Amino acid sequence: AIVGMIGVQQHEDSVGEIRRLRVAVDQRRRGIGSALIETALKFCQEHGYLKIKLDTFVEREPAIKLFEKFHFRHSRTRSLHDKEIMHFYLDLYQRDEHGGRQQQLGA
Repeated sequence: AIVGMIGVQQHEDSVGEIRRLRVAVDQRRRGIGSALIETALKFCQEHGYLKIKLDTFVEREPAIKLFEKFHFRHSRTRSLHDKEIMHFYLDLYQRDEHGGRQQQLGA
């Protein structure tokens, strides 16, 4: 049985967007969402993405906590058809103190 899904869509050369993160209601709180995020992060790293973005509705607290666990940063909130949508991003690479690139892992 399928218990979850996730997708990554490329928008710009080095930016991916996580889309359609879903876990069956009766399968939640078992690490499936974390495993899906880890898989998406690995995919993005392997394909040379430097940044990942995603969005979710404000009322989806478990999803927001999951994104924060993987160090996604909240960038903005906007309204769409009377719903609040939160936008997040994660930089996969950052500069170290010596000016070189250092890989930043999600969790």
